[in-house]
Amino acid sequence: MGQPMMSKIANVCSILSFPISFLGFIFVIWQLIRAKSSLKAATQAAKATLEQISDVVGIATIENIKRRSSGIYQLTRSRSYKEAASAAYELRESVAKFKLTKAGIMIQNAGRWDEMSNEILTIHLTLERGNEIGKTGVKEVIEKISNINERFSEFAAIIENRLGEQNANSERVSRNM
Repeated sequence: MGQPMMSKIANVCSILSFPISFLGFIFVIWQLIRAKSSLKAATQAAKATLEQISDVVGIATIENIKRRSSGIYQLTRSRSYKEAASAAYELRESVAKFKLTKAGIMIQNAGRWDEMSNEILTIHLTLERGNEIGKTGVKEVIEKISNINERFSEFAAIIENRLGEQNANSERVSRNM
């Protein structure tokens, strides 16, 4: 094999390398497009997961608030007014914090937060009076606490329903991928 033959082989290799390089370039572009769509899908899945986590935290917070109101109920029935007043104060703080969360804002219309906050304040101030309350006052406080606890149960149900709807939607999305 002489010099001219090597030159011909080099020319042929040079000519064949262009289509191969072009195909490689097309393959890289195709992979980038696939990676971009995978990234979008992963981002959507992460957002959906964060939404679900937020809702679960909302439910846990509502359940914690319900436990607090149930504790106030029990303390009031056992005439432990000072402890019940402290628990009512803590309940007020928990409600104030919760109503600013995503779950709290979501149920704001159903929640009537201002009305509830005022009721909890009234309960707190009534319990602060301690033994001056009397039987009628105790019955009123217990009734208000029961109503508040019932509303928090409704709020938990609203959040749970929303979480169930999101789960159904995310399952449909994942099946379509």
